[in-house]
This record gives sequence, C-alpha cells and structure tokens, in this order.
Amino acid sequence: MVLIVTFEKTGIGGQPLLPSMIDKCKELRTRYPHIQIEIDGGLNLSTTELAQSSGANVVVGGWVILYAENMSDTIEKMR
Repeated sequence: MVLIVTFEKTGIGGQPLLPSMIDKCKELRTRYPHIQIEIDGGLNLSTTELAQSSGANVVVGGWVILYAENMSDTIEKMR
C-alpha cells in the first residue's frame, strides 16, 4: 500500500486537496496497477470521486465525515 498525503500540514484538519497529488496518484496507478493506493487529505464527495478516478482505491475521510449532517449517509456516498 502507498499512502499519498494530499495536504500541506499534518494535524490541521479541513485543508484542501492539493491537485498536484492527483497526478502522482495517476502515475503510481500506471506503474503499479495491483497495489493499494490510499489518499488522505481534502476529501469530500466531489474530491473522493476525483481521487478514485485517478486510481486511488482507499480514501481517508476526516472532516467530511466528522462534520456531516448524516455520517452514515456520507460514508456510503464516499464508498
């Protein structure tokens, strides 16, 4: 498994996803089609779709879940 951290500073939740990390995810998926690629940082319902389409197959949802009106619904949508 490879973890791609898609934010600037650790320990500060709610940061935006860095778009340049999506390119790194695509490159990893091309080079290593069978590995697990995990993305952590800046994920919400729209960026999760972007992460998945770039080759990530594991996403970490922090703030998007913690501050959701309905946590279960948000988790299901992110899947």
